Amino acid sequence: MRTASLCAFIALPAACELSETTNRGYLFDQETANAIAVGDSRESVELLLGSPSATSTAFDQSAYYYLAQQERSFSFFAPQSVGQSVLAIYFDSDDLVREVKRFGLEDGQTFDFAERATPSVGEDLTVMEQMVDRFINPVEP
Repeated sequence: MRTASLCAFIALPAACELSETTNRGYLFDQETANAIAVGDSRESVELLLGSPSATSTAFDQSAYYYLAQQERSFSFFAPQSVGQSVLAIYFDSDDLVREVKRFGLEDGQTFDFAERATPSVGEDLTVMEQMVDRFINPVEP
């Protein structure tokens, strides 16, 4: 009994500190990203880096965005962003690289790759509201 208590006492703090780091999005290879230079063609960018995470054609500007995010989750807590990288490549009207910029977590807000909630029709009811509703309006078999 005493040994089991000692094992539980030692194992509990170790289990509480379980953390996992997840990489999402484009995995940056710095050498390849550094190879992009002003004047390169759009096709050469796609050959070097692959398909972009997002594209933009707003305000007569064309751009490719390569997005990466690192999240760390501890046990059952919601994941937190610990790192973020955005490689933005802007093109001119001839589809040649006009500018290359890098942004990090310190430059702005985190982006959300995917919404983790499915929208539903109707209203959300608590467990107590559901029980009262079923009591007042019983479902017939």
